[in-house]
Amino acid sequence: LVQSLQQSGFDPTKPTTWLLEGLLPYFTRAVLQSVAEDIGSLSAPGSGLWGDSFSKTSVEKGMVFHGVPFADGCDDYDVIFRDLAGFDNATVMDFAGIWLDRPARRVRMDKRYALTPKTTSGKDICLMVQ
Repeated sequence: LVQSLQQSGFDPTKPTTWLLEGLLPYFTRAVLQSVAEDIGSLSAPGSGLWGDSFSKTSVEKGMVFHGVPFADGCDDYDVIFRDLAGFDNATVMDFAGIWLDRPARRVRMDKRYALTPKTTSGKDICLMVQ
C-alpha cells in the first residue's frame, strides 16, 4: 500500500481522509492490522478515517455479500486504529445511532451508541469506525 501510493504521487505530509467503506469485513485480522499500520505511516496530522464493518460475532455466523463471504469481523476496531495507526480519537459506533441530517447536510451520531470491545463482544452489530 505504502509503496503504491508513494509511486502514484501521494503526499503523506498532507492530511488525508481514508474511506474504508465496504472493505473492512473482507480483511483478515492480520491484513487489517497491516493496513492500519500503513495508514498510520501515511497519515499527516489532521487525517481521518471512516469505515463500516460488523462485529466478530456477526461475521462468524457466516455473513456473505453478493456471494462473497466476509473474512473477519472485529470487536476492537477502535483499539487497532488507535494503537497501530495513531488515530488517538478512534471511535466505534453502532449504526443504530447514526443518521443523515439532510437539512444540515451532515452525518449525526448519538454518542450513546459508542461501542467498546467489551460492549461489542458477543453481539450482532453493524458498526462504523471513525
